[in-house]
Amino acid sequence: MSVIVQDENSNYIMYMKGAENEVLERCIKNDDYNHTVEAINMFSQEGLRTLVLAKKVIPTAEYKSWAQNYHKASVNIDNK
Repeated sequence: MSVIVQDENSNYIMYMKGAENEVLERCIKNDDYNHTVEAINMFSQEGLRTLVLAKKVIPTAEYKSWAQNYHKASVNIDNK
């Protein structure tokens, strides 16, 4: 599940939560990623279930283009 919010500085931020296999495949592979995978593996060895939360700052132009396309698609569905 994902949600896009606009912060107090007018930045668009997408938050995504879900199972680690779904979320992590969309993430940049860096030291934070490696640390997260290690923690998930440790939790799974304990028999614990995990959910992962990811965040991405979306450039304004990219968000506005997406929002325009989303609006067109939602209007198209409503008019059927």
